[in-house]
Amino acid sequence: QRNTYQSTMGGSQLPLFAGEQYLEYHLPNYDQERNMIIVQIIFTAIVFFLIAPYALSRTMYTVSDANRAAHKSKGNKNVESPAVGAKKKQGKRRKAGGAKKNVKTSDTESSANAEPLQPALPMLVINSLNVCGIFLMVLLVMRSTNNRIISRSIFEAPIFTPEECQRIINMSLEAAARNVEEAENLIAKYEANAVLSKGQSAQDEEGEEAREKAEKMAKQEPLGWRKDRHKSYPTTDLNVVTDPFTREDRDFLRERFDARLAPLIERIFGIARGAIRANDMFVVRYDAEKGQPNLRKHTDSGHVSFNILLNDEFEGGGTRFHNRRLRAALDVHPQKGQVLINPSSVSHEGLAVTSGTRYILVGFTSVDEKDPLTAQPTGLSAFASWFSLQWLQVRFNEGYVASHTRREENGVGAEYPSMGGASHKWTDNKYARSLFRDIHNYLSILADFWAHHLQISLVSEENANAYLHALDEAEKERSKILPHTSSLERPQGRSWWFGGQQIDVDVDGTLANLWKTRADAGEESFRQENL
Repeated sequence: QRNTYQSTMGGSQLPLFAGEQYLEYHLPNYDQERNMIIVQIIFTAIVFFLIAPYALSRTMYTVSDANRAAHKSKGNKNVESPAVGAKKKQGKRRKAGGAKKNVKTSDTESSANAEPLQPALPMLVINSLNVCGIFLMVLLVMRSTNNRIISRSIFEAPIFTPEECQRIINMSLEAAARNVEEAENLIAKYEANAVLSKGQSAQDEEGEEAREKAEKMAKQEPLGWRKDRHKSYPTTDLNVVTDPFTREDRDFLRERFDARLAPLIERIFGIARGAIRANDMFVVRYDAEKGQPNLRKHTDSGHVSFNILLNDEFEGGGTRFHNRRLRAALDVHPQKGQVLINPSSVSHEGLAVTSGTRYILVGFTSVDEKDPLTAQPTGLSAFASWFSLQWLQVRFNEGYVASHTRREENGVGAEYPSMGGASHKWTDNKYARSLFRDIHNYLSILADFWAHHLQISLVSEENANAYLHALDEAEKERSKILPHTSSLERPQGRSWWFGGQQIDVDVDGTLANLWKTRADAGEESFRQENL
């Protein structure tokens, strides 16, 4: 067997999935599927743009030629024979006007012997063939697995052992304790300097805001956990980069994700793992008695979302996925250590915990065709990007959000530089912004109605340990060829889990905005994960 297979129209090499033998759901060989689609598109173009027009024009020519021959035969039968007595008179006239007669005879003969012109196809026929050909080519792309199955389905598979889950919970509790210690020190500092800061209004406002955040961190249950990091849909969580997780904590997660999560996302969606970039990763806790018990219905940012259940010492909980087309809902309750992977545009909510505390590790990942920070291509296939409903939907929404954010920051005149606006990007024009929003909405509706809404369990519980062992062994072999590096740039051939977080991209894939937490930390410190 080959060790890799080549992905079409992207140049990315997708390794064979080490856990393939344990999968209970048949995922396609994306290389073969995409090659077949290309062949079918080329065949459709040849038929509708070359063969069909030629065949129709030849048919019209044959019919026209047959009609001309029938008309000529009918004309010959109607010619009358001249009278015998008229032959002498015709002979005398032939001498007098012989030259003129010969000219007419020659013109008649050349006209009769000329090749008739081939008739042209009517424009209506040509346009109809073009429309049919284009429609069939679009339909071939729409029938791909990325659009028909993947764009609205939920996948479930094991990813952590029970011991690893407990270690992540302990890591989170320790990070929360560090947050409490830091907040208490900050409160003590502001109390000690309260008298010195009087009369400095700007510093008073900044200091008061920082003090309020510190008090919320140190005194509001659950202690040490952030409650307002996400504005629209706040969760009680800790980010694995900006909150005080240690480098050893992130190395532990990176090793597991490189071995298990990256190849799984690669296998499900048919994307090169080097195109995967985590944009936000955090541990969430839902508490029945104190804190946040649930999360209302929403969609996530990024292209692919995952959440991993870290414990089972609670009642209630789970994730409810909504089918907007059928107006139905599906409640999913994974086992401890299992991951749910779904396209980020699938609407869902966190069900309420009725007893105990539920911990999950959540990630919003972006699929980049080029790195937003360096513009280097990632090898992402066109079928997993520009030919994918899900990917296009997210990309146009990112363009709309980026343009809208710049408009709010620069003022109402942002799309009109002559009126004082600061932006000169064509994407900030109000018509382009409206177009991005409309395309996103239409693609969302199309995907809701076109794609299957499935819950797919990939690995059985009895095969979970063997499955994880196979992935770990494959990563050991891969690390010999592609070792981990400490570069500040995006790792080649690997997913970027931490250093590429907390940025917004524009519709063209370039950097649009840095989150405040990343900007405050400093770019070099953030990439080095030295926070």
